[in-house]
Amino acid sequence: MTTHDCDFCNLKGAARWLYTLADDRPLIGLGNDSGDVALMPDDGKWHACIGCAPRIDAKDMNGLLRRVEAHLGMVLPIGDFQIALFTAQFTTVMEFTASKKRI
Repeated sequence: MTTHDCDFCNLKGAARWLYTLADDRPLIGLGNDSGDVALMPDDGKWHACIGCAPRIDAKDMNGLLRRVEAHLGMVLPIGDFQIALFTAQFTTVMEFTASKKRI
């Protein structure tokens, strides 16, 4: 059986849901004052664990970010920049057409 990590809180092998985004989803990127932009990789497939999926379905960004901080913050320092990036990425899953299936 293939397992997937949660793409939100990063729990290893814990994903139980797959959100698949439409092809017309917005692209998320990082830019600087010089006008350089680096697009974030996004294949349109987001795996979620049983702790993150209800927050995604409820569009509870604050709850999802608190969960991510609690789990991912143990292995990666999370500051304002990371929170802004997570918010931009997670918004595409919450706000744009995504199908959800159990994996």
